[in-house]
Amino acid sequence: MLTELEAVNAILRNLGTAAVTSLDTVSNPDVQAAISSLNDKRVAVQSQAWWFNTQENVTLARNLVDEIAIPSTTVTLDTSKCGTDVVQHGLRLFNRETNSYKFDKNLTDIWLVTALPWDDLPYSVREVVKFSAMIQVQSDLEGDGEKLAQVEGQLQGAFLTMKREHVRNRGVNAFKNPRTALMLNGPRWGGRNPYRIGG
Repeated sequence: MLTELEAVNAILRNLGTAAVTSLDTVSNPDVQAAISSLNDKRVAVQSQAWWFNTQENVTLARNLVDEIAIPSTTVTLDTSKCGTDVVQHGLRLFNRETNSYKFDKNLTDIWLVTALPWDDLPYSVREVVKFSAMIQVQSDLEGDGEKLAQVEGQLQGAFLTMKREHVRNRGVNAFKNPRTALMLNGPRWGGRNPYRIGG
């Protein structure tokens, strides 16, 4: 299923570094670079609305002081249908109608995009994160152009597999729902290489 340890060891093999048996190898800078890059790319990949990390029709409830907190894993949210003019401030919602953090009702029909932990990611997404992190670490630590080209080809294949899975899981009419259109279209990659994620 591609554990995080297996992904780290794949990155290390690409560098020509010996594999490790634990992610607690604090003294190994290559291991730390691999773990850090995997975490960065895990969030970067999920900054887009995919089938697995999107929740629709969410209700966000007020707490004891009438404020509304959002889940700590939230990457972005859409509150356009909740009936109140709000904006995200950190992990709280700000009520622009009252210029305060106070709300007199719970908010409904919220659309959330969250960053899931490694163990909750589908296999195809783990592959994209792995190859994206591999490119980052390879570029930072070694910069071997031939290796980079090879991994970018692998990333391209992994991304297309993930995109096909996304479309299969979101088999709905995109023209009826702008939110679904965003999810079906997937991320809009910037730069020359649409498969290189986050740099």
